[in-house]
Amino acid sequence: MAEQDTLNLALTGFKTQIENYQAYDRHSTPNYLHNLDGDVTSQGVEASVNWMLKQLDTRLSYSYVDMEDENGDPLGDSMAIGASVGNTWVWDTQYQLVDTDVSLGYTLLGWKG
Repeated sequence: MAEQDTLNLALTGFKTQIENYQAYDRHSTPNYLHNLDGDVTSQGVEASVNWMLKQLDTRLSYSYVDMEDENGDPLGDSMAIGASVGNTWVWDTQYQLVDTDVSLGYTLLGWKG
Protein backbone atom coordinates (compact mmCIF):
# COMPACT_ATOMS: atom_id res chain seq x y z
CA MET A 1 0.00 0.00 0.00
CA ALA A 2 1.19 3.50 -0.80
CA GLU A 3 1.32 6.23 1.84
CA GLN A 4 -1.89 7.94 0.63
CA ASP A 5 -3.85 4.66 0.44
CA THR A 6 -6.39 3.83 3.15
CA LEU A 7 -7.65 0.44 4.23
CA ASN A 8 -10.62 0.21 6.62
CA LEU A 9 -12.08 -2.93 8.17
CA ALA A 10 -15.39 -3.02 10.06
CA LEU A 11 -17.31 -5.74 11.87
CA THR A 12 -20.65 -5.21 13.64
CA GLY A 13 -22.94 -7.66 15.36
CA PHE A 14 -26.42 -6.69 16.49
CA LYS A 15 -29.49 -8.03 18.26
CA THR A 16 -32.61 -5.89 18.69
CA GLN A 17 -35.77 -6.96 20.48
CA ILE A 18 -38.99 -4.99 19.98
CA GLU A 19 -41.88 -5.52 22.40
CA ASN A 20 -45.52 -4.80 21.55
CA TYR A 21 -44.70 -3.69 18.04
CA GLN A 22 -46.86 -1.96 15.48
CA ALA A 23 -47.38 -3.16 11.94
CA TYR A 24 -48.91 -1.40 8.95
CA ASP A 25 -51.28 -3.58 6.92
CA ARG A 26 -50.82 -2.24 3.40
CA HIS A 27 -53.10 -4.88 1.87
CA SER A 28 -56.30 -3.79 3.64
CA THR A 29 -58.72 -1.13 2.42
CA PRO A 30 -58.64 1.25 4.18
CA ASN A 31 -55.10 0.70 5.41
CA TYR A 32 -54.67 0.08 9.13
CA LEU A 33 -51.89 0.33 11.68
CA HIS A 34 -52.12 -2.58 14.11
CA ASN A 35 -50.83 -2.68 17.70
CA LEU A 36 -49.58 -6.25 18.11
CA ASP A 37 -48.73 -8.30 21.18
CA GLY A 38 -45.52 -10.26 21.40
CA ASP A 39 -41.92 -9.59 20.49
CA VAL A 40 -39.90 -9.32 17.31
CA THR A 41 -36.16 -10.02 17.29
CA SER A 42 -33.77 -8.79 14.61
CA GLN A 43 -30.20 -10.09 14.75
CA GLY A 44 -27.27 -10.38 12.44
CA VAL A 45 -23.79 -9.33 11.45
CA GLU A 46 -22.24 -6.81 9.05
CA ALA A 47 -18.63 -6.85 7.84
CA SER A 48 -16.82 -4.68 5.30
CA VAL A 49 -13.44 -3.96 3.77
CA ASN A 50 -12.90 -0.54 2.17
CA TRP A 51 -9.78 0.37 0.15
CA MET A 52 -9.19 3.94 -1.03
CA LEU A 53 -6.29 5.05 -3.22
CA LYS A 54 -6.11 8.36 -5.01
CA GLN A 55 -9.33 8.59 -7.08
CA LEU A 56 -10.44 4.96 -6.58
CA ASP A 57 -12.67 3.85 -3.70
CA THR A 58 -13.78 0.20 -3.53
CA ARG A 59 -15.73 -1.59 -0.81
CA LEU A 60 -16.73 -5.20 -0.30
CA SER A 61 -19.36 -5.83 2.36
CA TYR A 62 -21.34 -8.76 3.72
CA SER A 63 -24.45 -8.78 5.88
CA TYR A 64 -26.73 -11.37 7.38
CA VAL A 65 -30.06 -10.38 8.95
CA ASP A 66 -32.55 -12.71 10.64
CA MET A 67 -35.92 -11.46 11.93
CA GLU A 68 -38.18 -13.71 13.98
CA ASP A 69 -41.37 -13.47 16.00
CA GLU A 70 -41.56 -14.65 19.62
CA ASN A 71 -42.15 -18.25 18.42
CA GLY A 72 -38.94 -18.25 16.37
CA ASP A 73 -40.82 -18.06 13.07
CA PRO A 74 -39.25 -15.86 10.35
CA LEU A 75 -41.03 -12.62 9.50
CA GLY A 76 -42.19 -11.78 6.03
CA ASP A 77 -42.66 -8.22 4.82
CA SER A 78 -46.43 -8.43 4.30
CA MET A 79 -47.12 -5.93 7.11
CA ALA A 80 -44.08 -3.69 6.53
CA ILE A 81 -42.28 -4.76 9.73
CA GLY A 82 -39.15 -6.10 8.09
CA ALA A 83 -37.97 -9.48 6.90
CA SER A 84 -35.10 -11.91 7.13
CA VAL A 85 -32.88 -11.23 4.14
CA GLY A 86 -30.27 -13.94 4.62
CA ASN A 87 -26.80 -13.44 3.12
CA THR A 88 -26.10 -10.27 1.14
CA TRP A 89 -22.83 -9.38 -0.59
CA VAL A 90 -22.19 -5.92 -2.04
CA TRP A 91 -19.19 -4.75 -4.05
CA ASP A 92 -19.22 -1.00 -4.66
CA THR A 93 -16.53 0.83 -6.66
CA GLN A 94 -16.27 4.55 -7.44
CA TYR A 95 -13.68 6.41 -9.50
CA GLN A 96 -13.37 10.20 -9.27
CA LEU A 97 -12.24 11.77 -12.55
CA VAL A 98 -9.24 14.07 -12.03
CA ASP A 99 -10.00 17.81 -11.78
CA THR A 100 -13.78 17.31 -12.18
CA ASP A 101 -16.87 16.81 -10.05
CA VAL A 102 -17.62 13.63 -12.02
CA SER A 103 -17.34 10.16 -10.57
CA LEU A 104 -18.03 6.83 -12.24
CA GLY A 105 -19.17 3.85 -10.24
CA TYR A 106 -20.62 0.41 -10.23
CA THR A 107 -22.43 -1.57 -7.53
CA LEU A 108 -22.77 -5.35 -7.68
CA LEU A 109 -25.29 -6.98 -5.34
CA GLY A 110 -25.40 -10.68 -4.57
CA TRP A 111 -28.07 -12.23 -2.38
CA LYS A 112 -28.87 -15.69 -1.09
CA GLY A 113 -31.82 -16.06 1.24
